[in-house]
Amino acid sequence: IDMRRLILLFLVLYNPVFSATEKLEKQSMDYCRSAVETHDDGKYLQSIPLLNKCLTYWLTPEGRSFFLRTRASSFDYLERFDEAISDQLSAIFISNPEDAWPFIRLGMFYRKNKMYQSSLEALSAAKNYDEDGPGSGPGMAVNYHTGLTYFEMKKYDEAIAAFSSGVPKQPDYAWVYYWKRGLSN
Repeated sequence: IDMRRLILLFLVLYNPVFSATEKLEKQSMDYCRSAVETHDDGKYLQSIPLLNKCLTYWLTPEGRSFFLRTRASSFDYLERFDEAISDQLSAIFISNPEDAWPFIRLGMFYRKNKMYQSSLEALSAAKNYDEDGPGSGPGMAVNYHTGLTYFEMKKYDEAIAAFSSGVPKQPDYAWVYYWKRGLSN
């Protein structure tokens, strides 16, 4: 588990309101911890029932959003894109995103589900948020995934333009050059 996920998991599970409100603290901690660990171990199918159970407990909006995003990720790896989209949308609705990443992931799920216009709309929304910290604005990921969406739509000029827009933010990102070069030949 990476440090950011571990801290968020700690905050969700050790919330004083949660502890005072529910007597199922031990069981809920076990389910929720197991759910995240199972997901992070790449056992996506096994993580879904644990995440489902975890989501039945009282959670802060941020906690519920976190577990919905985690379940969306499991659905994504299982290529269950409709469910990934549903969870990601719910997570965004429940807890207003602080950065671009929830919208970037939503755009990815839409693209993988061949819902290209919805993908572009989600990625456009991501441009209203910071991607790499306060004041950073949209970064390479927004432009890269926008480029991939245009590529899959066979709009190659738009794909090149999107890939090119991200280069000043992350000039060392090799994949963007791969795509640009392939499209320009």
